[in-house]
Amino acid sequence: RVFYPDALRFSVEIADAAGNPLLRFGRYGNMDDDVAFPGDPAQPALAWPVGVEVRGDMVFVADKLNKRVVKLKLKYAVQETAGVRAP
Repeated sequence: RVFYPDALRFSVEIADAAGNPLLRFGRYGNMDDDVAFPGDPAQPALAWPVGVEVRGDMVFVADKLNKRVVKLKLKYAVQETAGVRAP
């Protein structure tokens, strides 16, 4: 999976290795929006996401205009493991 910031849509996009979009999260807003209008925690308010780091099941998004790092926990509905055979 590839995680990349999409500053023009105030979000982070997740794509597979072939470039197919899997998920997009985030919405326009400032850090006060998350407190005043909690809404869906999977849709954090972002003003200008510039970087994404993934560590295990955690995602960290650097938001330049809000001057903060947003931390999110990933949860998967389905998980599958495939074996690899040597030729």
